[in-house]
Amino acid sequence: MRRCFAFLFAALTAYAAQLSPTEAALVKTIDAEAPRTTALLETLVNINSGTENAAGVRDVARHMEAELAPLGFTVRWVPMDAVKRAGHLLAEHKGTRGKRILINGHMDTVFGPASPFQKFVRTGDRAEGPGTEDMKGGLAVLVSSLRALQAAGVLDPMRIRIVLTGDEENPGEPNSISRKDLVDAAAESDVALEFEPGIRVHGIDYASTSRRGVVDWSLHTHAVSFHSARLAVRSWAMGQGRS
Repeated sequence: MRRCFAFLFAALTAYAAQLSPTEAALVKTIDAEAPRTTALLETLVNINSGTENAAGVRDVARHMEAELAPLGFTVRWVPMDAVKRAGHLLAEHKGTRGKRILINGHMDTVFGPASPFQKFVRTGDRAEGPGTEDMKGGLAVLVSSLRALQAAGVLDPMRIRIVLTGDEENPGEPNSISRKDLVDAAAESDVALEFEPGIRVHGIDYASTSRRGVVDWSLHTHAVSFHSARLAVRSWAMGQGRS
């Protein structure tokens, strides 16, 4: 997380004078619920959910379900035993108007049960722990945003699908199975949002507009085996008038 909330709240407050009544209500709720949001973050971070720790990923999912269901979302768990991963959490808010919104994220981290990096530690406005940024901080901000929308009275008509995968850091294979629910949800949506925090470098905030690519390749070559010493002997022989 590391200043994620502090920056968010400060930025929203600075622009509060320019906001509409609804937007101002969102800011007010987010500010008021900052301690609750931080407490949720701490709870999630203190659950080890390394990608291959299926029990931990499911535990994070249960906490997210407990947050989403009271907001009017229909929540279901999709097991991913077929690809040797925990599973995904799917939630749908069946509104009646507006853009069809897809919110995607993940519940796993790169820190398994054997990692020494396990617990949430807060020092002032800074927090450290496995997943505080990537992306349990994002999950906490997601919940905070939805609660603010509900408090402002604008959540009810919204059409929102949420897909939280349990294997983002190390996807199960084949992707045709592990990413089917995400692909299906995307096909039925108009816009997609992700709450994984951005980064700040030299005071400038950055957000990703595209994803990096990865390619595996192998190079196969064919040649005649030959030792450099044989070449040296041949060169000497040619120098003596022999070939």
